[in-house]
Amino acid sequence: MALCRSTSAPTGRQGHRATGAGRSFTTTLALLCTVQFMLVLDVAVAAVALVPIQREFDVSAGNLQWVTTAYGVTFGGLLVLGGRLADVLGGRRMLQAGLTTFTVASVACGAAQEPWQLFIGRGAQGVGAAICSAAALAVLLRLFPKARRGTSPWGCGARWPRQVPSPAR
Repeated sequence: MALCRSTSAPTGRQGHRATGAGRSFTTTLALLCTVQFMLVLDVAVAAVALVPIQREFDVSAGNLQWVTTAYGVTFGGLLVLGGRLADVLGGRRMLQAGLTTFTVASVACGAAQEPWQLFIGRGAQGVGAAICSAAALAVLLRLFPKARRGTSPWGCGARWPRQVPSPAR
């Protein structure tokens, strides 16, 4: 089982990185993929639930768009800020902060009694998602240093079409 080692990060016991001591690449990669899947799935789940939300809260069609817009605008608008925070404060710390924010906002959305509470909760989910998504990418880049990026799942997938011979015409 390969362990995360890097010469640029401070080391702890037995040469492991202090932030990922004892964690395998596979476990960390699976966690990061799960986080990204959860953030993207949230958009689809909200889109599917629009009709029940409209019935439950008696929201007009014009205001119903805020369920998805509040999430999308805050997510997209704060993605760069989330990346900068991950660079300055650390990817792991910001990943935890983003997941916490996203989770608390999800609970708030589930407990919403009024439409405005749901809209604010969705905006807060977008804030957590932006921080979490950017931090996950920062952790991924540290997990796979430049020398190993060609062997990462993304690097292999990016190189795959060039390795397959083109069909003869």
